[in-house]
Amino acid sequence: MRARKEGEKIGITIKEIAALAGVSRGTVDRVLHNRPGVSQENIDKVNKIIKEYDFKPNFIAKALAVKQKDKKIGIILNCVGNSFFDDVLKGIYAAEKELSNFGTEIELIKLKGYVSDEQIRAIDDLVKKNIDGLIISPINNEIIKNKLESLDMPVITCNMDIDIKNKVDYVGCDYNISGKIAGAVLNMYAFGKKLNVGIVHGSKNIKGHIERYEAFKEVAGLCENVNIIDHFYTEDDSVTAYEKTAEMLKQNDIDFIYVVASGIEGVMEAISKSGKKIYAITNDVLPVTVKYLEDDIIKATIYQHPFKQGYNAVSEMVNYICGGNINSSNYEINLEIITRYNIPIKN
Repeated sequence: MRARKEGEKIGITIKEIAALAGVSRGTVDRVLHNRPGVSQENIDKVNKIIKEYDFKPNFIAKALAVKQKDKKIGIILNCVGNSFFDDVLKGIYAAEKELSNFGTEIELIKLKGYVSDEQIRAIDDLVKKNIDGLIISPINNEIIKNKLESLDMPVITCNMDIDIKNKVDYVGCDYNISGKIAGAVLNMYAFGKKLNVGIVHGSKNIKGHIERYEAFKEVAGLCENVNIIDHFYTEDDSVTAYEKTAEMLKQNDIDFIYVVASGIEGVMEAISKSGKKIYAITNDVLPVTVKYLEDDIIKATIYQHPFKQGYNAVSEMVNYICGGNINSSNYEINLEIITRYNIPIKN
């Protein structure tokens, strides 16, 4: 930042305000637009500098300047081998098609699993393509957090979340509520009888998976008839889910399995091959969950509207880049309990 003479209070930029306040440029932008997600301490620091330098942003000029150029949105999804993201991608492509007349272009990178180095490389590749904003399903660790906070662009997290300063929104479900719903459903089946429960976990590197798992345990633990006897991680891989579920069923007498994230295909295969009467609670409406809902093996699945997640993430990012206010969609993805009696018809 250039040096200023004593008493000089003209021509300050958002970048200089951020440096003086010790915050990110995204934080200054949120204060200017009265958007949520900023602590009162940082609001006060930014407003003090704005007042001191008599800063008057020209939002109209900014919006016109942005609209005169194409908008390139970078997207990183850890979706390879995870059928849940099929509908997320449909939502992304639908939004891109609708917004193409306004110069919106999508640069999409698909990854498998949760490897930090691969996600870092994907971020670097998109930055080289001069993207205006990044949508990402982030791995939740300090490496990814630091990388995302170093970016000079807005970030929207989709389906998976992380706490970073330059995040303008999270588009996805409330994983805590999702886990509690699953726990409550299980407790209804435990009424009057003992249930041994195995938990097929997703990844310890995904914030939402941990929240969902802990919430499920909290609610299921309220029922004295529920006995959680085993859990393991699959990293959302169906082969791993099959192998570990099959081993769990050999070693334990299991009545119910709760599948925290993906890997449902492997879990259902292991249940089918075991020859035992075992039920499950899962997430999402996928071909495999529909099949086993109809067969009355999956008793309930928690639907989190993946198409809407993809569509809303792109729409929100374009709106933000063009200077519009974010109507925060945090936890606005309504969760539904789906049973064999109310399976939604999907186009």
